[in-house]
Amino acid sequence: MKRTPRYMEFPVTDEVYCVESGDTLWTISKSFNIPVQQLMNLNKLSSDRIYP
Repeated sequence: MKRTPRYMEFPVTDEVYCVESGDTLWTISKSFNIPVQQLMNLNKLSSDRIYP
């Protein structure tokens, strides 16, 4: 049986967030209640470095 990756089990919304100085993917993911990996996938990020 093929399992769905855990990061794909969370609902997706079409909210927009503007990155601010001091933000990290972890803090943003906690704010939106989604895993960091899903946040990276949704935004097509290959690195965890983000910039305002």
